[in-house]
Amino acid sequence: MSFGCIPDNVKAPTESLSYNPPPNIIFFGKGKSAQRFIFRNQQLSEFENDKLSRLEQELKKSNINIYQLHPTWDRKDILRFCYGTGWKTRTAKEVVVKYLKWKQTMMPQGSLSLYPRVSKILVKPIQETGSIYIHGRDSHYRPIMVINFNRFNIKKVRSI
Repeated sequence: MSFGCIPDNVKAPTESLSYNPPPNIIFFGKGKSAQRFIFRNQQLSEFENDKLSRLEQELKKSNINIYQLHPTWDRKDILRFCYGTGWKTRTAKEVVVKYLKWKQTMMPQGSLSLYPRVSKILVKPIQETGSIYIHGRDSHYRPIMVINFNRFNIKKVRSI
C-alpha cells in the first residue's frame, strides 16, 4: 500500500522540532509518587535509576537480556515496566517475562505479523469507505487520526 506524498497539512512544522517541553511536563513528583510523561533522552532521578538497576539485576539473574531481545530499547523503555507495576521489582520482572512470551507468540516477525490479522478490516474499509484517515495536526502538532467505526463492515470480515 502506497501513501504517496505527505500533504502539507499533515507534516509537522519545522519549528516543532526545536520544542523543549517544560520540566513539569517531562516529570513531576518524588519517589513512588513520581510521574514521568517523557522517557526518551531524559535524565532519570536517583530513585528511578535505583529501581531500574534492581529490575535489570533480577532479569540478569534469570538470564533474560532484554536489550538483546529488544535491540531498539534502552534503559528508559524498561523503566516503563517499573512505573506500570508500582515499583515492585518482582512484579515488573514477571510482566517483562509475560510481555516477551506474548510478543514471541503474537508477533514473531514484529509488527508485520499483525498485518494478516487486521488487513481484512483495514485495507478495504479504508480504501472504499474512508473509515480511517489522518486529518492534519492538533495544537501540539500531534497527528489527528480519525477512526469512524460506523463505516466498518465487521460482518464481512468475521473470519479474523
